[in-house]
Amino acid sequence: MRIILILLLCSNLLKAQVFQAGIEKFELTDSALRSSIETVIKMEEKKDSLFANGKGYLIISVDESIREGDRSSGLGLDTLVTYQINISFAHPEEDINDLMMLYPTHYSQVNGRVLAYQTGNRIFSFTPEGKQAYLEDLKGNLEPFPAESLRKTWNLKGFYLIHILENRVSQETAPPAIEYRTYKQN
Repeated sequence: MRIILILLLCSNLLKAQVFQAGIEKFELTDSALRSSIETVIKMEEKKDSLFANGKGYLIISVDESIREGDRSSGLGLDTLVTYQINISFAHPEEDINDLMMLYPTHYSQVNGRVLAYQTGNRIFSFTPEGKQAYLEDLKGNLEPFPAESLRKTWNLKGFYLIHILENRVSQETAPPAIEYRTYKQN
């Protein structure tokens, strides 16, 4: 009986930590980051014909694990923040993409592409209004696909990193460094 009571209590606590939120659209005003994202879009359009034809969107997250700095230039630059960008063609609904819910907490648009800001925390349930507004903005990047299976995929070859750099002596920001990394194949 105690075990059942503990299980019920724990399941209710977990449910209590999930809250319903809207999906906020914001204007990306950081000129260095915006310019870097525009560069990533151009690079990806050269590599992927589907992306070049306006399909797909970007998922951006802060990469907390990277604080390397740019040692190659000898300028003494420190990495203030690193953003990871993945290219996705996946529909955000779990019953369509067969993987997981892919709604972001925040999103923006850059050059006609949706930029979905992904947080590591997935304790959100999104309002129907928030989902509908996001899907309206995303629709141009999702449909119509030549094959239904493309609505379930994203680029699994690699990802982009944008390093926002600062000179540790003068405290001035330097031009961002953009790199493409491939996923390691086992």
